[in-house]
Formats: sequence, structure tokens, C-alpha cells
Amino acid sequence: MAKPVLKDIVQDILSDADGDEVNSISDTLESMQAATVVRDTFRNLVDTYNIETIKSTFKLTASGTTDRPTHMTVPETVHSIEFIRYDKATTNGGDQQYRYVHWLEPDEFIAHTAVRSESSTEVTEVTDPSGVLLLIRNDVAPTYYSTLDGGDTFVFDSYDSDIESTLQSSKTLCYGVTKPELTLTDTATIDLPYSLITLLRNEARSMFFELYKGGTTAKIEQKARHSMNTALRNRHVTRINRERDAINNYGRPRRK
Repeated sequence: MAKPVLKDIVQDILSDADGDEVNSISDTLESMQAATVVRDTFRNLVDTYNIETIKSTFKLTASGTTDRPTHMTVPETVHSIEFIRYDKATTNGGDQQYRYVHWLEPDEFIAHTAVRSESSTEVTEVTDPSGVLLLIRNDVAPTYYSTLDGGDTFVFDSYDSDIESTLQSSKTLCYGVTKPELTLTDTATIDLPYSLITLLRNEARSMFFELYKGGTTAKIEQKARHSMNTALRNRHVTRINRERDAINNYGRPRRK
């Protein structure tokens, strides 16, 4: 059975709300409001139920500022990271030389950079958003990375100022598990397990009525609660299966 697309869900919601019939989510303000509610509900379900999709390559986002030349962020759609490589070619336009950049725990990373000399011309002082002063080498491509905020901002230990003023997104090559996303287009597929699609329909319908129709109805709320209970039961079974599958997985997560 094919999964529904965003336009299908929006049309269902508008039908229940006695809204205007639309051929596209962009036809009316009301249809766009419904589409946005569906997207927000989709994102909440992805986070709540820890939904993952296929493994794929992706790039980090550069800081874009020389104040933090080695800070980079992880795209929102990334769930976990298996490895990070960086193009360590010493000349622009030459053959790519992707090499692994290795994870260090925050305390190890701080200790690794703290032994450098502040007076060295090969060292740049960088203040992390957490307020920690880091001594970053400016004469070589990065070897290690960490995070000091526990979130999606990574800091690398060095960059080569002879060929770039900051680390470049285009030079990163990362691999990991991504989270599904829902774009605001008619044909965007509701990429959720079938057990959660019904929950999305009912949760989005309930939220739309609450926000734009003066409050949800008892019947709609009942459907939403029933879908939630069903999804929670399935989530419990899925969690047990994942824990069994992970028994022999001795690797630590690379994303913090």
C-alpha cells in the first residue's frame, strides 16, 4: 500500500473542517495552515519515536566566520554519525585527500588543545560559544573534533589558513543515519511507519481544529487518543527489538 502524500492529508483535514476544496496545498491560506500543522506534527513524531531512515553521506555546515574558523554544525535531518572525513589536500584544486577526523570526548579535546602555546604564530585563539578559550592550530587540516555544548555544533582542532580562512562545508564527507523530513510540497510522501500515519492524521487534525477552528471536538480527540495508545504499544515492542539487536554492538555513538 502506497503511503499518502502531504496533499492527501491536507485535503482530509479541510474536508473534516468544512473548508474549501483545494487541488494544491498552496491554493488557500487555510490549506497552507493545514500543511504546516501536518509538517510540525510529522517532526514531533519523528523525534518522539526516534524514527530513522537510510544511511547516507552528507556535509557539515561551516561557521562562515573567522571568529570561529573550525566550528561546524550538523544538519537537522541527521540522526547519528558513523564517520567524518575532511579533504586534507594542501593545495587548492588538487586531488582530493579525504582523511578521517577522529572524535575526542570534550575533556580530552580541551586537554589536547590546551598544551599549545598562545604566543605561537601557528596557533589562533578561538572562543567557543560556551565561553571556553581554545587554542586552534592554523597551519594544518583537522585531526580531531568534539562538541562543547552537547548538541549539534562541532569544533575541530585545526585548519590550514594557507588555503582557507575557515573549514569548508564542501570539504567534509560524512556518513550516518538521517531522519526523514517533510517538505511543504503537494507530493511530499509521509515517510513514517504505517502504524504512525494514522496517528499523524489524527494528531494533525486535532491540532488544526485547536489552532484554527476554535477547539477540537470530542470525537476528534477520541481518535487522537486511540491512535496515540496504539502507537505507544508498538513503540514498546520496537524498543525491545532494537535493544536485542544492539546487544553485540560495542561501538560508541559518534554524534553527541
